Amino acid sequence: MKVIRFHEILSFFFLVSIAILSSFFTLKLLESYFSVTTKLDFINVSIFIFTFMTYTFAIYNFILWRLPLPTGLIPNQKRLNWIYHLHTLYFLLFFQPLIISNICPVPFRRKFYQLLGAKLGFNSYPAGIILDPQFVEIGDYCIIGFNSLICPHILTVGNIAHEKVNIGNNVTISVGVTIYGGTTIENGAKVLPHAVVNPHTYIKAGEVWGGIPARKIKESSEVIAS
Repeated sequence: MKVIRFHEILSFFFLVSIAILSSFFTLKLLESYFSVTTKLDFINVSIFIFTFMTYTFAIYNFILWRLPLPTGLIPNQKRLNWIYHLHTLYFLLFFQPLIISNICPVPFRRKFYQLLGAKLGFNSYPAGIILDPQFVEIGDYCIIGFNSLICPHILTVGNIAHEKVNIGNNVTISVGVTIYGGTTIENGAKVLPHAVVNPHTYIKAGEVWGGIPARKIKESSEVIAS
């Protein structure tokens, strides 16, 4: 596991402070614009939280654009370690709590994950947890069941790698399924409940997989086209 350095923490708090100051400034502008003279603590706090999260998403999207995490093993280089820890701190402290606490309802998770870099096709609404969404691509009309986990990063002794997860169209990921990085699932495939799909697994179109670790159970003659 990589060790976080002081300058990486400092960089993170600098960016957070920008979001905080911008939120205060926005709140004061709104109070001035609407000529608010009384203290509306609940409303003010709500507006501040909303604006803070808006600026936080904006800053993180800037990081995704200008400082993207590379696929594959992250070498022990100062700059790449800094980028990795910026992504990790933002996700663990701001975004993951919204997911695991179920504060973010399923209908909103699609846009939520898209804001974090995931590519989601038409009418695909993940009900599970997606870690490192920028490495995940899901096609059209997919079912991602409750308590499922898509985890593109792979941990080894002292190292971490990020590998893309590609899911085709009309794929069913059942309740409690875990999918690791480097996995490709083609159109019309199905993964049965509570299966664990190991890293770099390739599931062909129409196949049904299940078990721990997941293995092919049967092939389907009815493959849904892309």
